[in-house]
Amino acid sequence: QHAYFEPFFRELDSAQNEQSFYRLDSAFAAFPSAGIIDKAQKYIHKAIIYRREAANSPKMLLCTDSLQTLLEPYKNDAAILPLYARSFFLSGDAYFGLQNYEKAFENFVKGKNLLVNSGKADWHIYEYTERLATLNYRQSKYAEAATYYKQACAEIWAAWKGNFEQFSEIQGNLDNAAICYNSIGQYDSAIKY
Repeated sequence: QHAYFEPFFRELDSAQNEQSFYRLDSAFAAFPSAGIIDKAQKYIHKAIIYRREAANSPKMLLCTDSLQTLLEPYKNDAAILPLYARSFFLSGDAYFGLQNYEKAFENFVKGKNLLVNSGKADWHIYEYTERLATLNYRQSKYAEAATYYKQACAEIWAAWKGNFEQFSEIQGNLDNAAICYNSIGQYDSAIKY
């Protein structure tokens, strides 16, 4: 990633609004030799801003489609593959916002499989599994959601570093599994989790 763009990415992350897109786009227009990773980060940052409101899901989907088109020719490059996988994760979020749960599921699974099959997965792989759980929960598929929430915990445990972030993510996923079990009347399981 080129240092030239860092201030613009920081501004975008700090402002978290579409007005900061104009400055970012101007910076890219003024710097014609932006690399693939720089361009990918531009789409990722924009998609994350759009993700904050479901009404922006169509705009988010445009960013993720552009991101996938940009990265697809380089997907076998070790530095690009995690970004390519993330593009599917973000597409899944966009489809989730559009309530197209089938496409959301498809994208979450594709992104996760890309990382797992490449050997590039770390403990954050749970985020894909957690999204699959939430997707099932939203569709009132509580038993399936509970299974995914517990799987997310197992993925975090598998790469346990003992930090607070991991602890809080495990706790949140266990709580969510308990809510799922409560929703289907499996109160003993709900108490356990």
